[in-house]
Amino acid sequence: AAAEAVEAAKKKLDSTPEAERKLLEFDVALAEAKRAALAATIRAEQLEDSGVKTSDPSGWEKAAQEALAAQRQESLLEKRKAKLLAEDVSTKAEATKSAATAKLSAEPENANLKAEVDKTTKAATEAMQKVTAAAEALSKVEQEVAAPLTTEYKKRQLPNYPEKSTGRRLALARWLG
Repeated sequence: AAAEAVEAAKKKLDSTPEAERKLLEFDVALAEAKRAALAATIRAEQLEDSGVKTSDPSGWEKAAQEALAAQRQESLLEKRKAKLLAEDVSTKAEATKSAATAKLSAEPENANLKAEVDKTTKAATEAMQKVTAAAEALSKVEQEVAAPLTTEYKKRQLPNYPEKSTGRRLALARWLG
């Protein structure tokens, strides 16, 4: 059954159009990068919490730098995926604009077609702006990735629960019971 599932996945990947295939490949790479970043971050946090930061600074620094590198790689893949998605939307918007312009050239007096051309032109312009913004964000992240590693990794946001219960659940349970 597992071999059949693998074959089915390969068949799906092979039958997927090129743009969607790239997106699926980015999803896989991004998921792996997220897992690696989380594992490295947890390791650095555990070393810090256990006091290794003061007893073995070089070991903690290495773990913190690995966490930062993994987080930077994750961010890089996210920005590359965002740029790919923006380029895909832009390509589709340009194709729609071209089709609408062709229709308008056949019927230059049609007000509905003129409105459609205006609408598609606006959509194509907005899509190009998003591509430009995604490219700028990617460039910024690429510069961050190329920067020297430090120990300034981003810590996880964990929920902070009170040490003592407020008694609300107990009061509700008594009221219901």
